[in-house]
Amino acid sequence: MTRKAYPFLFFDLDHTLWDYDQNAADTLLEAYDVLHLYRFDIQPQQLISDFLRSNSDYWKLFNQNKITKEELRFGRFSEILMEKCSQEKILELSLYFTIHCPQKSALYPEAFEVLHKLKDQGHKMHIISNGFEQAQKTKLKSSGIDHLFETVHTSESSGFRKPDPQFFRFALLNANANPIESLMIGDNPETDISGGRSASLDTVWFAPAALSNTCQATFHIRKLTELTEIV
Repeated sequence: MTRKAYPFLFFDLDHTLWDYDQNAADTLLEAYDVLHLYRFDIQPQQLISDFLRSNSDYWKLFNQNKITKEELRFGRFSEILMEKCSQEKILELSLYFTIHCPQKSALYPEAFEVLHKLKDQGHKMHIISNGFEQAQKTKLKSSGIDHLFETVHTSESSGFRKPDPQFFRFALLNANANPIESLMIGDNPETDISGGRSASLDTVWFAPAALSNTCQATFHIRKLTELTEIV
């Protein structure tokens, strides 16, 4: 494949740059102590495992426009804890998580260094995320990478959700970019890769555990450092 120049790079944030699973686990361990969850026959590691599964399911529903933001934030906890805690305690945990998780700073290995290298090379970098506006901006600031991005596009600010091609066109327009010179980098085969392809973008599937490119992305990388060999 002939290498193209990609002056415009569009990144997903969660599970691509910002280590959602690690930051979520750290937040839940804190909440376990602060909210005295040990009183409810809840084991911390089981809480983390159950939450990550439930959270993934609820985000799929949200991305399909089947539930609201509020239903996502509460439901992912209610589903796994309704038999152990009162609704008041579940709501307390949901609010704690919503406030404190975005303040965590864990990034994927080499993310900080790779982003700085790309910035130094003159690439214009942008965020395009289905995450919520304030949460995503807090994550970027907390992890010290907010200044590296020209724009931050979320489902709230755009009115669209990936994989809707209109979301990508909205981001391209606001970045003054065209699809031929742009690259979408993300972890989700449906929202990031299929969505990007539907808007005529070349795509990079960041999937550390995948042995092969199973989602027809233009490129498949297992480490973020591989991105510098593509652009």
